[in-house]
Amino acid sequence: DCGRCVRACPLGALDNGFDETKCLSYITQKKEELSESEIQLLKENGKVFGCDICQDVCPHNKDIQTTKICEFNNELITKINQEEIDEISNKEFKRRYKNRAFSWRGRKIIKRNLDIISDKNKMDF
Repeated sequence: DCGRCVRACPLGALDNGFDETKCLSYITQKKEELSESEIQLLKENGKVFGCDICQDVCPHNKDIQTTKICEFNNELITKINQEEIDEISNKEFKRRYKNRAFSWRGRKIIKRNLDIISDKNKMDF
């Protein structure tokens, strides 16, 4: 009820309930061609896959313990190498990243997003 998530959302996806078409995470995962305004939003926010701004500002998530489940903490990927993504095949992408949340969307979408934001040198997941 505090509204921090509503105010923090860069696209206003939470203004009146939830509008996934205004959700930055949704846009980063969108398979269809992006509109010019969606491309601009990716550039401005520098996200390759997902968003979580609403989770980051939520007071319910403050001072919570990091999970002790090893599988969630092993080999975290917080940045991705654009040159690697440019050079590997789709098959190799699936092999390397098969256990990652972003792998289901595939190399093409990750590469598209990297290409869009690359001029900003911001490649956060």
